[in-house]
Amino acid sequence: MGFNVHNANDNVPPMMGGHVGLTLRATPYNPDVHHSAADVLTGHSTPSTTATFGQFGFHSPQRASPKTDETPPAHVAGGVSVLLWLASLAATGWTVYSGAAGIVQLLAVIVLLWASLALSYTQARAANSVGREVGALSALLAFAGTIYVLAAHFGLLGTAVMSAGVLTCAALGLGYVLHSRICLRAAAFLGLAWLAAGLTAAGAPQIAWGLPLFGALALIISAHRHDQAAFSLSHLPLYGWLGAALSLAVLGGIMPAIHAVCLVMAAAFTEYRAGRYLEQRQSSFGQAMSAWGWIIFMTALIAATDFWLRGDAVPWTFDTLTPLASAGFIMAALAAIFAIILIEIARITYRPQSVLAALCIPVFIAGALFIPAYAHIIDGAAGIIPQWAGVTLRQGIGLIFGGISFALAWRHILTGIRRSQSGKIFGGIAAIMGLSVIALDHILMTPQALIIFAGAALLALLASRNFVQADT
Repeated sequence: MGFNVHNANDNVPPMMGGHVGLTLRATPYNPDVHHSAADVLTGHSTPSTTATFGQFGFHSPQRASPKTDETPPAHVAGGVSVLLWLASLAATGWTVYSGAAGIVQLLAVIVLLWASLALSYTQARAANSVGREVGALSALLAFAGTIYVLAAHFGLLGTAVMSAGVLTCAALGLGYVLHSRICLRAAAFLGLAWLAAGLTAAGAPQIAWGLPLFGALALIISAHRHDQAAFSLSHLPLYGWLGAALSLAVLGGIMPAIHAVCLVMAAAFTEYRAGRYLEQRQSSFGQAMSAWGWIIFMTALIAATDFWLRGDAVPWTFDTLTPLASAGFIMAALAAIFAIILIEIARITYRPQSVLAALCIPVFIAGALFIPAYAHIIDGAAGIIPQWAGVTLRQGIGLIFGGISFALAWRHILTGIRRSQSGKIFGGIAAIMGLSVIALDHILMTPQALIIFAGAALLALLASRNFVQADT
């Protein structure tokens, strides 16, 4: 039943020309419904505020709260930032054209830097990606101008290595903060400039030791921003630094060239297997990792083939190995092999594949990494083991390496044809062309050499069937 105060007692006088606005309503009792303290105090979320006590509900109307003033539209702030940016750009150009004092130029480029940051921010709020990128690029150029003014007029950041390093880190930071793809991709090329400045420095080469940390951060930030192009380009300074550092170690008489090649091979093959694992996990960055790893690995494998075929030529004649370099090489090679074993185990647990293939892959890379350490023993055995129709034991190992390289390149081409990936096709063709430059004259030297090469290639193709089936 329901009772209304106005109908139940007609003698109630009107208040302020209206009604009381209090409704007494009886509700059916349901013992299965339990009301919490919050329900009792606050009631249900309805347009009117309701307090429930036992079987009765009291309703009081609730007035709508007045609307607050909205913030100015984003395009208004964007228009103001564009005007400020244009004015600061014109002022900076005037200071450069008129040859103003150094402090005036410095103030002008700093104002341009802040105006560019404001432009990128406001254009991002207005969902204008082009304006955001223009502002980010302008901020990067203004930062470069600031470095130039500080170096030219105040003698700060005077060395090319320091200036390139600061600008590279600034490009990476701007790309992260402003969500700028242009700055992230420019940071990779600036990293190469940083490396070149270190290698061409006056006196002893000042290799940029901060580049590995920069490269790792660039990869992480590019993956976080889902920029595949920046992720791929960030490999350039990393592998460039690795090659430059190992080259300096070889020229400095710290380690032989073949050991440097093997370290590059270990790093690249580890990335290749990690990329294949990420590809199976449907990661968008797995293909870039596997592509870079395969290219660098095949380059190092062909170089190792040249070492076995032409061991008496430059740069293989640099064969000094210090005890510290030997310990470092062994630790790095074992770490790579251990990482590859973990990756293969993870792939087995993720999806069914051949356990034999997973075990053979680390064994193959371990043999390729450690067999050059026994090159002197193999050369000494030339007087004991007779040659087979003019093919020495060392040349035989080189022909086996060449056959394996040819099989892997051909398999890469077939995989590219099956998956309609032109990059794999061109990569395999390039590898075969490079191998022919290195080993063709040795392959055609005698019929026995051709038999060794063809046999190694055929066995590698047959064995790679299990590996490829596991990768698909």
